[in-house]
Amino acid sequence: KEAMDSGAVEQASTIMSSGTMSSGTDESSTNLGELIFTGTGSAVPCKHRNVTGKYLRMNNGNSMLLDVGEGTVGQLLRSWKSTLPGDVNAIHEYRSRLEGIKAVWISHPHAD
Repeated sequence: KEAMDSGAVEQASTIMSSGTMSSGTDESSTNLGELIFTGTGSAVPCKHRNVTGKYLRMNNGNSMLLDVGEGTVGQLLRSWKSTLPGDVNAIHEYRSRLEGIKAVWISHPHAD
């Protein structure tokens, strides 16, 4: 409730929809973006399940991280490595995707 009342959702929506980033491809209006679960291990991560986290990328290139924990960037790079070619253009795409992160949603604090 506090998050909804704070205006953060509206601000994140504005950030995500503002601006455009061209990746050099013709993106169709049916492309709704990309959602990657960077972890589903919650409080008990293991080798194959990192701590909870999500990466949401809209079709305009802007993205946000939702409730991410340690190791998220490594998880993203491993995920992208499996889907992107291993040439020089892949490095540019990695950089573009990381620079496209416009917001980080933190739903609750931790003492650590």
